[in-house]
Amino acid sequence: MLHRIWWQGVRSARSDEGYSVRLRGLKYGLEYREGDRVAQICVETAAVEVDWIIYILPPIAWLPPHQHEPISEQKRLQIRKRIVAALDFLKIKYRLAE
Repeated sequence: MLHRIWWQGVRSARSDEGYSVRLRGLKYGLEYREGDRVAQICVETAAVEVDWIIYILPPIAWLPPHQHEPISEQKRLQIRKRIVAALDFLKIKYRLAE
């Protein structure tokens, strides 16, 4: 089944799978939201070829009040795939940090 992603606002997209991605900038990073759970992903600006470097590296965690719920490696990879799909849809120039 194909899932749709649609534009939600400036640097923000939502999917019919129930998640949204919003690139908020240097201070607040990238926000991944799934239901009532939110993870904040670190970003930095880049000077050459891309505009943003995205750090979807372990450990990532949900923000309060869900901070005690672990994010498995399988879930982290799903989050990564979803963020990539949203950023590509938004045509944001980025590189994932390794």
